[in-house]
Amino acid sequence: MTPSGHLDTDPRWQGLFSDQAALAEQVGRWQVDQAVPEGIADVLRVARALLVDSYHVYEYSLVAITWSLLAAEASLHGCLPVEDEQQDRRTFGTLVTQAKDRGLITKKEAGVLYQVVGLRNDVVHRGYLRPKPSPQSYSPHDVMEYLEAIHLAVSDIYHRAADARSR
Repeated sequence: MTPSGHLDTDPRWQGLFSDQAALAEQVGRWQVDQAVPEGIADVLRVARALLVDSYHVYEYSLVAITWSLLAAEASLHGCLPVEDEQQDRRTFGTLVTQAKDRGLITKKEAGVLYQVVGLRNDVVHRGYLRPKPSPQSYSPHDVMEYLEAIHLAVSDIYHRAADARSR
């Protein structure tokens, strides 16, 4: 915290954005399709807010990624149902593959989601609840790429699933 009471900028963001407002402006450009259910859209809104706050508290970026992945996984389960919900033991990676194969997400979105699966698994299964120091951790550029891809993928999943149902 600075002597004037303002939060310090996390140095990892300084090379990518001149200030928090520039980060907020970029994040504000990410649109969520109107086909996305309100609850999922709200989770993504919170993830965007956490990302903007990570300009000062970098750990919030990991929370934002993890939170948005919960929305992505719920979206995949919701739009790729199985007959017996109690027997649905598909992994996140399997769901991403199915969504890509069915044309619900693009190959590029799937590629980024596969990358994020590794980070998710580190958090969920290995207890990596804080970003590791550079260069072992993800960069702010990675954070932006991951979260934007998740927003696009969730929007595409619902938009394309709605299109498929209307045919």
